[in-house]
Amino acid sequence: MRTGCLFGGFFWGLLLIILGITLFLNVTFHISIPIFQILFAAFFVYLGIRILTGRRRWWQGWERWGGDRSVDLTRSGDRHETVFGRSDVDLTGIQLKDATHVDVSAVFGSSVIRISPATPVKILVSVAFGSVRLPSGGVEAFGEYTWRSPGLDESKPHLVLHAAAVFGSVRIETR
Repeated sequence: MRTGCLFGGFFWGLLLIILGITLFLNVTFHISIPIFQILFAAFFVYLGIRILTGRRRWWQGWERWGGDRSVDLTRSGDRHETVFGRSDVDLTGIQLKDATHVDVSAVFGSSVIRISPATPVKILVSVAFGSVRLPSGGVEAFGEYTWRSPGLDESKPHLVLHAAAVFGSVRIETR
């Protein structure tokens, strides 16, 4: 099984060689090199280069990184995450059965969620250093908030949307 450059044998071998040379220089010549700070900074440089060049798949399941995409969520339990990118999430065709739960989150990215105006919806918002724009026009910038569509009867089938933004933005539109 190939795990990629970041966690493969090459990475660990190079890390051990660098640590060995640093230890040798420190013990023999009393030269202190802040190796962990350098490796920490180098990791972020590596991460930035990988994102800018479009090579974002480090292991399976990370295809949500970067780029623009459109997604249709149609059933309860569906979830969509946007990381370092933009996505359009269409919920206009969702099948309502009791309380239909859908999760949409944006981390360092943005998501636009489209809901039918006739769909009764309860939106649970969670925001940390980002923003969520609600269908009523209100904007949440930090914390947790619950928004209900006018005339929502929670005893009847309705949509429960969990919208989260961390250093990103989510805009919820009714069309």
